Amino acid sequence: MMAEKQKATVAERCELSEARSAACDVAALARGRLTTSRYLTLRRISCRQDADALELRGQVPSFYLKQLAQEVVRHVAQGKRIVNLLEVRGNTR
Repeated sequence: MMAEKQKATVAERCELSEARSAACDVAALARGRLTTSRYLTLRRISCRQDADALELRGQVPSFYLKQLAQEVVRHVAQGKRIVNLLEVRGNTR
């Protein structure tokens, strides 16, 4: 629990940084947003970035949560294309 709280704090500091340094990568910001979600399923989604895209991978129980995950990370994507590769697999508790 403490580690999740520290990750969120780092992500928040990166977001507030005016320079948005290279150390604050988009995938880390996206993971920070997802790990603080009230939906436990979103906390298990992995994020990866390349030059022009942010990729979401994992499994969710509904199309609603698939779309929600994309919306949660949209404002930290910094203009990158979001590639939503989440699989909808019924109940994934």
